[in-house]
Amino acid sequence: MASPSTAIKNVLRLPTPEDVAAYRVEELAALLAELAASVAAVGARLAVVAAPHRPHRLMDIKETARRMETTVDWLDRNGKDLPFFVRVSDGQVRWSERGFETWCAKGGRR
Repeated sequence: MASPSTAIKNVLRLPTPEDVAAYRVEELAALLAELAASVAAVGARLAVVAAPHRPHRLMDIKETARRMETTVDWLDRNGKDLPFFVRVSDGQVRWSERGFETWCAKGGRR
């Protein structure tokens, strides 16, 4: 039976140090960006798994924009298209914190 580390490498197809050495210098920035995105997704996923006991919390537009590292203006125009958007009532909208964390754990995809 393969070790967990080997199994993960096989499923994720992570490059070995030998593979990295074979990359052209021009390709390394893209490789690093992909690896960083994967690390961020793993961290976000762990944050969701590690805190399921937290009560469900809704974030306002300022907090959501800050956590998404975007502007309030952008979120005001596009926020309704996000999968964690919640319409509380007419004119009152929020974004689910738990939904946001799950979305981040999936790499910001639907």
